[in-house]
Amino acid sequence: MKFKLHFILAFMALISNAFGQDKLLQGQVSFVTTNNIYVKFDDTSFIEVGDSLNLGGTDRACLVVKSKSSTSCVCSIINDCEIQKGDEVLFNYVLKTETNQEALTELLVVAPVVEETIEPMYTENINGSVSVSGYSNINSQRENRTRVMTRLAMNANHINNSKFSFNTYLNYRYIFQQADSTSLPQNSFFRVYNLSVRYDALPSLSVIAGRNINPKISSLGAIDGLQLEKYFGKFYIGAIGGFRPDTFDYGFNSDLLQYGGYAGVMTDAKKFYSQTTQ
Repeated sequence: MKFKLHFILAFMALISNAFGQDKLLQGQVSFVTTNNIYVKFDDTSFIEVGDSLNLGGTDRACLVVKSKSSTSCVCSIINDCEIQKGDEVLFNYVLKTETNQEALTELLVVAPVVEETIEPMYTENINGSVSVSGYSNINSQRENRTRVMTRLAMNANHINNSKFSFNTYLNYRYIFQQADSTSLPQNSFFRVYNLSVRYDALPSLSVIAGRNINPKISSLGAIDGLQLEKYFGKFYIGAIGGFRPDTFDYGFNSDLLQYGGYAGVMTDAKKFYSQTTQ
């Protein structure tokens, strides 16, 4: 009977010792970065995100768990603790003090996340103009003449911040003449000088399709077809292939084939700008 009593008392003491005392997991700091502390454990199944860890030899919570794997935890420093690689870290997985909640609150109450704004590579820029003008010539030696000139110009660069751009320049001229006059075989003139689409495949490489007057080779006038241009720093090369507008009515003429290339250099200084094309 006495033996049974001692056995029961010993068993109860063992249970009391097992459930009444704190249980500690021991780990070690394996890696330290500017923002994170990595702690290695044999097993992290008792550790949850938000739990606090103590530095070995102290009762002070110094780390709070942000994420974990089966054998390691990624932590943040709290309470201005100094952590070094190789330091011992302890975790009490039976009694979790209020420090855990405080540590979690400190981790979560941070500055709001500012989403990074990515500037587009190309910026939309659309501008244009419409003009109407009239001219009258009153002459006692011959018939009076009045004409009206209408122009439409528009540059739509990088539409919707894309690689596509549109360019146009149209001109319409009408000459009023007397009903009995036969001096003018034609009194209505419509001209398309620019009507093209540009695609910037790269910031330094562009392709133009349609009718376009290239300012680098403006002496050629309008070109119906394709134009390619590539920059190499301040140097550039280009190629053209297409047709010249009709000599008489400035319309499309497939008999006037033209093709070729050009090269040049641009100098852009604060007080001096130049462009040379050959």
